[in-house]
Amino acid sequence: MSFETWVQFWKVTLYGGLGLFAALSIWVIFAGVGDIRDMFDALRAERDKGGKD
Repeated sequence: MSFETWVQFWKVTLYGGLGLFAALSIWVIFAGVGDIRDMFDALRAERDKGGKD
């Protein structure tokens, strides 16, 4: 393989990795916000019922 082929391969690998990292970061942020909301809703519900079973 030529040098230019390797350069292209590593560019695609780098940009693909960065794109995947960005996509996963965005997914984790949005999923995390939903989980945090659910957690606070559960905590409020527990507080409102007096914390007794």
